[in-house]
Amino acid sequence: KTLRDSYKPVFKSGGFKSFLTKDKKGHCEYFATAATVLLRSFDIPSRVVTGYKGGSYNELAGIVVVRQVDAHAWVEYFDPKKSWTVFDPTPQFFKF
Repeated sequence: KTLRDSYKPVFKSGGFKSFLTKDKKGHCEYFATAATVLLRSFDIPSRVVTGYKGGSYNELAGIVVVRQVDAHAWVEYFDPKKSWTVFDPTPQFFKF
């Protein structure tokens, strides 16, 4: 199988609106985008940030190994009192 054959999108049509109103499930990029749009709707400067979160320490080599599975997306919003602040709306990372 190729990636094209095995990749199944979370929703078939409707895109962002479907994610918010119907499907209500997705990966970190969906949650980060939704939070950024919500923050911007209240005139709060915000941006989606992508990078890597986590990794595993390889004791033998003395290095941290970061793989594609560690890729992640989160939000930064501007707080005039603190500058840019990190917020991760993805459920598995969100702490109440």
